[in-house]
Amino acid sequence: MGAQADPLRTVIRHNLVTGTGELMNHPDGTFWPDRYENVDEWPTPISWAIYLDGKASGVTIDSNLVLGNVAGIGVNGGWSNVIRGNVVAGGTGSAIRIDDGTGRDWTPAWGEANLVSGNLLSVDTPGTPLTYLYAPGHGAAYARFAGNIYAGAIDERSFKVWPEILGHGSYGAPADAERAGLDAGSRVAEAGFVDAAQGDYRLRADAPARTIGIGDFPLDRVGPAGCAAGGC
Repeated sequence: MGAQADPLRTVIRHNLVTGTGELMNHPDGTFWPDRYENVDEWPTPISWAIYLDGKASGVTIDSNLVLGNVAGIGVNGGWSNVIRGNVVAGGTGSAIRIDDGTGRDWTPAWGEANLVSGNLLSVDTPGTPLTYLYAPGHGAAYARFAGNIYAGAIDERSFKVWPEILGHGSYGAPADAERAGLDAGSRVAEAGFVDAAQGDYRLRADAPARTIGIGDFPLDRVGPAGCAAGGC
């Protein structure tokens, strides 16, 4: 956390993150419903599975499996972060959340837009934003998207962006994001999981994600057993 003199140059890679719920409660001490996210209200619960807080910049989040959480991957206030090659699926909230809140007054000379590229991002519930970009301080140039696969319940509310650049208020479809210059080369396609309904998120041989460089995840390297076998 905190303003940096230069990028962190840190990599978060080959993690399996699942089952992340909410943290934080209402001012009166009560909690939100289980597995809840509504990006149209404030405050909202903290619920990211992989989260870069308070101006953390220059981090690469690469080739992680983020399954069955609330929100998927989040950036708050940082610059020059790269989110690539990840599979985010089975959640009840946004797959990607990028917010300039903690860094709204901070733009380092070396800062570049946060990049979300070459990921498989899937949501199951219609009306749930696949991506939530909230950047009133830095504008749409705070993030860019390229070459992703968008799967599942994709509709006219799949992107929620502030400032309102999508042509229909703050919500729009992936095609609206591309027309606005926020996205380039991404496409809507089938996720290609073996059997997501039964919790099998392996990719089929013909899965579209393989065409953007996402391959089989090294599950044998995950967790204590994988570490003991030399995976960490």
